[in-house]
Amino acid sequence: MKTSQITNGPEVSDLFVVNGTGTTISQGRSVHWLVGASCDGKSVGNIDALNIRAFAGVASRDIAANTNPGRQGELARVRGRLQVYVFAHGTSVTIGAGAPMGVGTSASLGGFSSSGVKDNYSPLIACDTIGASICSAGGTAYAYVNML
Repeated sequence: MKTSQITNGPEVSDLFVVNGTGTTISQGRSVHWLVGASCDGKSVGNIDALNIRAFAGVASRDIAANTNPGRQGELARVRGRLQVYVFAHGTSVTIGAGAPMGVGTSASLGGFSSSGVKDNYSPLIACDTIGASICSAGGTAYAYVNML
């Protein structure tokens, strides 16, 4: 794990991960540990039916598809503020500042929302109010992730 703090700046923690799948994990989307036969403790991928609860963090930038896992990787944010993808709800929903946000289903392409999979505690908190225009169509907003 890499923890960094810039003088007078925010402290963040990132986890080095390797995309063990054949598809890119887009910036701001959820990153999930691979489970089953592919479980090696470092390989991650996009959300799917098997790994929906194996949330590992949020992609700080695009994590390219890697056909040779273990050779190169990228960082997933596990603590700190960053821009996340809010999946389209199809209705006029507003997410209030401070509201917990959970990971959506496979169909939401790794997006987050206040109606995502979450319990009373969620590792993502909306930094600002996220308006209906973003929630209805899908888009990006700032959130704070706290996996630690």
